[in-house]
Amino acid sequence: MNRIFRALINYFIKGVLVVVPIGAAIFLILWIITSIDKSLNLSDLILTDTKGRPIYIPGLGIVSILVVIMLTGVIVTNLITEPIYAWFSR
Repeated sequence: MNRIFRALINYFIKGVLVVVPIGAAIFLILWIITSIDKSLNLSDLILTDTKGRPIYIPGLGIVSILVVIMLTGVIVTNLITEPIYAWFSR
């Protein structure tokens, strides 16, 4: 009986050691995504319905940050990287 109880406790501890970090990581990722989306989503400031209530578009904050990152990459490529590459190619 003692041996079975010890095996069950070992299984429980190993399960907790696997489930808790995965759950914490999922929680942290979801919290970061929702925080970014809430802070960068400007749709409720710009868009209103017929009654004057703000319209919230979920995910617009994440899309806007992705667009900003892409535009930054385009600008850096065209204004910094390409001229440096062309200068070294001469």
